[in-house]
Amino acid sequence: MNVIFQSDIKIEQPFFSVCIETYNRGKTIYRALESLLNQGVVDFNCIVADDCSTDETIEEIKRFITSAPYKNAPFQLNVYQNPQHLGGVLNWNNALEFAEGKYISVLEGDDFFQPKHLKNAYEILNKIPNIGIYATGSQRASRPITGIINSKKYFQYIYQMINVSPPSETIFIRLDKKGIPYKYDVVNNTYAPEIQLYLTISNDGWDAFHTSTQDVYREASTSFTNMTWKYFDDKFKIIEKYSTHKNINSVQLKKNFRRQYLLAVRRYLVANFQKKGNSESIKKGIQKVLKNKSFPAIYFYSIIFSLILFLEKIKCFEIYFKIKKAL
Repeated sequence: MNVIFQSDIKIEQPFFSVCIETYNRGKTIYRALESLLNQGVVDFNCIVADDCSTDETIEEIKRFITSAPYKNAPFQLNVYQNPQHLGGVLNWNNALEFAEGKYISVLEGDDFFQPKHLKNAYEILNKIPNIGIYATGSQRASRPITGIINSKKYFQYIYQMINVSPPSETIFIRLDKKGIPYKYDVVNNTYAPEIQLYLTISNDGWDAFHTSTQDVYREASTSFTNMTWKYFDDKFKIIEKYSTHKNINSVQLKKNFRRQYLLAVRRYLVANFQKKGNSESIKKGIQKVLKNKSFPAIYFYSIIFSLILFLEKIKCFEIYFKIKKAL
């Protein structure tokens, strides 16, 4: 990667490495970096990996570096840029390559940390040795389960994919118990590689800690108006991959499949009805999943989806919600 800026400050074995991946975050990246000045800890470094932004992202980073607040309270900051645009989630691991902290604190370029977020996390992580994942909340979501969650229960919890903490709300252990760095699986996951990462960490025996605080601000999402199959593809792959896992029973498997199926069908209908997003890609994705014989009760859902497509064609959109209740 090309070096944009390297700080003269050196921190030996930082407790946190704040990893920021950016692409066209010119309107928000200054705010994200500025939030690191109010964390109540100095034992961290920050690595930015830019995916060849075409807007003012790099200029805004340089403006922050030359600002009085950063000069008065500098922290180790290194900024890199890919030689070519990767797109999607392929840039997620690039900042991690330069991380040295005991824990990785991911911050997406359009979000920011509330004051003392890292300090709050430090007080827990420094006290409880086997925590592999620390998750806080934001103004958009809270953690329904708080406190320590043992690794087996956390694996089952993440497998449900109901309330998975997004990257900015999550801090995770950098090295596994063999000393190998954890990375996002961006080869088999195109939208939400954090789900697979959390499953891997908990499967390795690391416990989790959820806090009831809302220590992160997350920018409003526009994903619902740009709907494609990628929002569900990762999830169905995970359902299948762990269908025979020792921590997952047949009831959990069926419930998870049913939940994700209903969400996918609902998103297909909304996308088609609102003429937003690629509804055809969602439909093809659902049909592909329904042809997979490893999923439970597959013929029943195939019939239901065929009926939904028929009803949707004759403009009976409301019928779907009655079917959803019946299921």
